[in-house]
Amino acid sequence: MLYDRDLKVLNRLLEATREGSIVWREDDAGGYTAEVGGRRIYFRFRYFESTDQIGADPLMIELGMPGLNAGFFAGTEGYCLFLEILAEAFESWRYYRDNTHFALNFLDESLPERPRPE
Repeated sequence: MLYDRDLKVLNRLLEATREGSIVWREDDAGGYTAEVGGRRIYFRFRYFESTDQIGADPLMIELGMPGLNAGFFAGTEGYCLFLEILAEAFESWRYYRDNTHFALNFLDESLPERPRPE
């Protein structure tokens, strides 16, 4: 499947980022670029805006590199792998990786305790 191929590429990018073989830089447009083998790899968030709300949310990540142009929507494994890459490459993104249970902690603290089945 094509999606499996894309995930293999993302896992290789993550591994190379962890090893320091790929160094990411934030560009002037808010995207992220790296050079591998003299060729450019980039990814950037794509923002979607609804007509009934103010502002836009980064609901997709677009990847461009030799042999692959793809998009990964929020909530997919590909999107999460990009967040991992960002956390490896940039200190400022580690909060998002290290606080993955924020929503569950919020619900645990805010909802009444459920009765346990007997």
